[in-house]
Amino acid sequence: MQFAVIGLGKFGLTAALELQALDNTVTAIDHDEKLIEKIGEQLHYAVIADSTDKSALEELNIAEYEAVLVAIGSDIEASLLTVLNLQSLNVKNIWVKAKNQAHATVLKGLGIVKVIEPEQDMGVRIAQAMNYPMVSQYMPLGDNYFLIKIVVASTEHSLAKLQHKYPNDKFVGVMRDGQLIHDLSHDFHFMEDDRLLVMGELESLRNLSQEFKA
Repeated sequence: MQFAVIGLGKFGLTAALELQALDNTVTAIDHDEKLIEKIGEQLHYAVIADSTDKSALEELNIAEYEAVLVAIGSDIEASLLTVLNLQSLNVKNIWVKAKNQAHATVLKGLGIVKVIEPEQDMGVRIAQAMNYPMVSQYMPLGDNYFLIKIVVASTEHSLAKLQHKYPNDKFVGVMRDGQLIHDLSHDFHFMEDDRLLVMGELESLRNLSQEFKA
């Protein structure tokens, strides 16, 4: 998948590197030439561009990206202008880091649903959520093992088939209507909006989560 991260402070750089580590194509954008020179070797595609200039974003074909993260730090005006440019270019999936509650309120007023408030979210978690929108939560267990919660969007998935295809993953249980169903029989049937809890190695869980991609 192809993502763009605009603003390469600590938060933006962390998200860009994590998305890149997840085998995505990431275009990292910042107007600071010295910053790009400093961190450019860590990123596959680092671009010097002013995101408040609509034509600069248009030249990058930004509307074709899976999602764009606006991680501009202290300059609220630049953040808002960037968002307006992205919207005018018909970018559908926009994530924005808010400096404070007032900034978040304005962003939501502009119709931005994915507003990130730094005191609540971290760059790594946001990158994971962008890459795996069907995974609502994940917990690292150490030694490359994770426990994840997957949102079941339809009833077409069969637990028996998943267990056969991913024999090394542990299907812990299903959250349904606030209750945990931990006794999953082989013929268990999912219901829409179930939350499937699975434990396993990262690579296997990545493949498993793609089964639930809308």
